Amino acid sequence: MLYGTKQIFSFEGLFILFLFAGRYKNASWLRWVPVDLTALFFVLSVLCGVYILLRRRLYVLHDALVIVGLALIFVFYSLISLSWGEVGNYALHKAAYIATLTIWPLIACAFIIGYSRFRLRRFVVLFFLFGFWLAIAGAIGRLRHGGWGRLSILGGNYLGVGRVVGPAGLLAWGYGLFFARRPFERWIGFILYGFTLG
Repeated sequence: MLYGTKQIFSFEGLFILFLFAGRYKNASWLRWVPVDLTALFFVLSVLCGVYILLRRRLYVLHDALVIVGLALIFVFYSLISLSWGEVGNYALHKAAYIATLTIWPLIACAFIIGYSRFRLRRFVVLFFLFGFWLAIAGAIGRLRHGGWGRLSILGGNYLGVGRVVGPAGLLAWGYGLFFARRPFERWIGFILYGFTLG
């Protein structure tokens, strides 16, 4: 139990909770939370990421620096483009998202997760577990309601859930096809993939 808790509250765990907050934050059992969960886990994951980089003395891989540098040029372009004409709330909101919520996943993957095979493996496992959790929630919901219909899964519809469950299923398929060492493990991967298709 302690090991599982440690993984969830690792950087990768906080990052997953930030990435997919929109998939679960409208669930009825989370309505008591007084803050927006996307903002909360964004701040927590950024603070944790800064701590990791400082502990590493800001050392990053050269390729990662190039990728983030190119992305920051695009962010600068999107911000400077606001001066080219009349700016409404829509443009301001989109520019703010690009400069914060959108750029952070790239920075996190390039500087932190992509730096270590251990972190990458933990991210992939947590990604799959989150997607598998949504797949189970969807299966239970369909059994109760007799199909998709207007089914709400953790406060979201089947489209939002599919955007997470689909890639999680591909991870299970890839594990069974390329990484499983024994036939039993391979079949586990394929079975989990089949479950996510439902």
